[in-house]
Amino acid sequence: MASSWTARLLNAFHYPVARARAYYYPDYEDEIARFLRMVIRHCKPDSVVVDAGCGRASFAIPWRQFCRQLIGVDLARGIAENTWVGFKVRGDLYQLPLADSSVELVISRYVMEHLARPVDALREVARVLRPGGKLVLLTPNRHHYVCLVARLTPHWFHRWFLTRHGRFEADVSPTRYKANTRRDLRQVALQAGFRLGELELFEAAPGYLGWFWPAFMLGVTYERVVNRFTCLAGLRVSMLATLEKSTGAASGRGA
Repeated sequence: MASSWTARLLNAFHYPVARARAYYYPDYEDEIARFLRMVIRHCKPDSVVVDAGCGRASFAIPWRQFCRQLIGVDLARGIAENTWVGFKVRGDLYQLPLADSSVELVISRYVMEHLARPVDALREVARVLRPGGKLVLLTPNRHHYVCLVARLTPHWFHRWFLTRHGRFEADVSPTRYKANTRRDLRQVALQAGFRLGELELFEAAPGYLGWFWPAFMLGVTYERVVNRFTCLAGLRVSMLATLEKSTGAASGRGA
């Protein structure tokens, strides 16, 4: 009986959110779709691509349709369950198990915010990239309200919350946000031997607020306002960027 009432209560909260989502976002392109479009622009059929921090692939995207070879690198054991990469390599992003100048493109989604030493990690990316190679990354903006909550709450809360939104508990890592503003990303990229090419900031649909209709509607209002006014771009949630390896950047480890 109690479970029946609980189900009814949850449905009562969820139903108006589902209707609002269908009304306000009928043709919605989420951040992963936008990330994929940017990857495709920089990927060639004969490219060797590295998915840095690929995890167990909770995002089911057929990367291999757009490149010759896709190598997934992650330190977590969950990489063994990743069915979307061609080769799975357990390795540290601070010491990639790849040869110098061996790949054309590196992709990274929701990894940068977890790095304690982003400059060192990007230097490793620059090392394995061929001259003119690129890094396409997707990461949250530290100034967004979701990141503010994440910075003010303990890690156990992140694990509890994200596992209830479809994430595997083992894939939830501490957040650090050391390169998660426009200014910080530019500085980190420059120090690591990259030139910042494209940089898009956009506000996605308020998925984290989908548990309660009033909260969801506040999120919709926020999304409409910050996406409309350019002066508020710094408050949008997603940062989608392309970094290009600078001419003369170090190619060897420790160079």
